[in-house]
Amino acid sequence: MRAKAADRATIKDVATRAGVSLMTVSRVLNRTGYASDEARERVEAAATALGYRPNVFARALPGARSFLVATLIDDTASAATAELQRCMIEHCREAGYHLVVDSTPADGDDDALRAIAARLAALRPDGVIVCPPLCDSPEILALLEQLGAPFVRFSPSRMGEGPRVGADEIGAARAITDHILAAGHRRVAFVGATDGLSALRLEGFHSALDARGLAPAAITSTAKGFAAARQCVWTLMETPNRPTALVAATDEIALAALDAARGLGLKVPTDLSMAGFGDSDAASMSFPPLTSIRYSMTAMAAATIGFLINPPKTAYAPLGRTFGFELVSRSTVAPPI
Repeated sequence: MRAKAADRATIKDVATRAGVSLMTVSRVLNRTGYASDEARERVEAAATALGYRPNVFARALPGARSFLVATLIDDTASAATAELQRCMIEHCREAGYHLVVDSTPADGDDDALRAIAARLAALRPDGVIVCPPLCDSPEILALLEQLGAPFVRFSPSRMGEGPRVGADEIGAARAITDHILAAGHRRVAFVGATDGLSALRLEGFHSALDARGLAPAAITSTAKGFAAARQCVWTLMETPNRPTALVAATDEIALAALDAARGLGLKVPTDLSMAGFGDSDAASMSFPPLTSIRYSMTAMAAATIGFLINPPKTAYAPLGRTFGFELVSRSTVAPPI
């Protein structure tokens, strides 16, 4: 399904406005064949007035498909992104498609955008899946619209154009914070980034505390990566009146917190409880095993692929799906001592 498909000017619109045939418009825009100077000027003026953009994904033979689905990921992809890719590969195979993975930095400059545009134009996939944090990038979304690329945003943190698939992140964060509060904790901190899915999870964290009339022990922002998160938690736990529990925005941050606590001589969960998001393989294999939020990646991947290869038939079909979650209680949450 294409973003703003109903509003985008077509070659027929250009022909009607210019008062020429479709063939003449095609000759002028594609710089092929003969067209008079007058016709060329009228076509170019009409295209400019209408804001016409050629769809590079429609330049193959009529009705032809590449049977390729492209996935755009950030250069620093997470374990959750890797799991998503695995599920999407399986669903693409079942549908007779191949998944192609490409990456670009979320804070890429114009050169990076031009490079990804060139690769997509050459690949000509039947659809593009945009993973976080790229799915919240106005520049990436504008690029896909300009290319005319059918796309689905996976787990965006904000509303926007085009189909989207995600989970109830605010509800999940509220549930896992409630789980920690139910164990008796009152000094609970949140550790995560300041944007993207982390921002939604922070909102759910605040919601759970507000319902009990509590204030956060701390809201700490950390850069990406295990080492940065470990240092962030280490610094937090050395402060006076340190928190007794942490809600980490990802499993990776929670596992870094587990390592930091171990380095400080703190026992988990007796000295410090913690929980994460994603229920990665490492979460169940850590010591002690990590309490986490589990998402149905298989169902979410199937819905994402479905939006691309079997788009809704009517304009009234839903443009997004929101999935639930499961709180997986393990050994990193216990009453404070």
